[in-house]
Amino acid sequence: MPTRFRTPSADSFSLTVALLAGGIAAVALPLVDQTAVDGGAAVLVALLTWVLLEQVPDAVDRAVEARAHLVVGGVVMLPLVGSLVGDALGRAVFPERLTLPLLALSLVGLVVTETGRSRRCRLLRARETVRLHLVVTESARRRAVLAFASALSGVVVVRFLAGDAIGAPTLVGVLVGTGIGLALVDSRALDVYVLDRGLVVVPQRRLGASVVPWRRVRRVSTVEGVLRIDRGLPWPTRYEYEFTAADDPSEVVDTLRRRRRG
Repeated sequence: MPTRFRTPSADSFSLTVALLAGGIAAVALPLVDQTAVDGGAAVLVALLTWVLLEQVPDAVDRAVEARAHLVVGGVVMLPLVGSLVGDALGRAVFPERLTLPLLALSLVGLVVTETGRSRRCRLLRARETVRLHLVVTESARRRAVLAFASALSGVVVVRFLAGDAIGAPTLVGVLVGTGIGLALVDSRALDVYVLDRGLVVVPQRRLGASVVPWRRVRRVSTVEGVLRIDRGLPWPTRYEYEFTAADDPSEVVDTLRRRRRG
């Protein structure tokens, strides 16, 4: 029987993959045909990719569950990394006019990775039993330190590949930029869903959804009526939850510890 056509939805993962496909077409087509300079073909590629992905949602779900979005993001980053390494060695890997397009594609690749992680989290929540749902906050101090360390490590890698030194102005710039970013994203609230395989952590007002296996949960404790869930590497943060009158603290803690031991 013929497959019924599905009307494309506003799924963030399909949209960002389509945007990435269109961006790749916009960069690659002029290299193949110098006359292909208008954006019509790239827009068409993006639209076709979006429509096609929406026709096979089950296949897309399987790919996301297999973490294919991480592969896509990594592959898109390779040309930019190659370009930076070439610059550090004094050899041009790509023409200078491709540097900005490759940077833009890398940024889109990062967004594809994040939307893929979000879709994987939604799938796990829908398919597995949610043992517990908590609205927690992330430790402000730990989050600030981790955000600064992440931003600084990225700058260090880029400066190292480019052969530049890291000075005080760079450190101040990273510190100020991180502070502004944290101030703009003022919500530290996250939804934590407790599953048999681990925690699904979904920020309420920013990207960064993730699945945390139980082996990465270092400790579950209570301090003065506050539940603390300590998360280990590679993102060693702490989630805190204040018990309400409707909660049974011992039951909440017992559920978490039983899932963790199991």
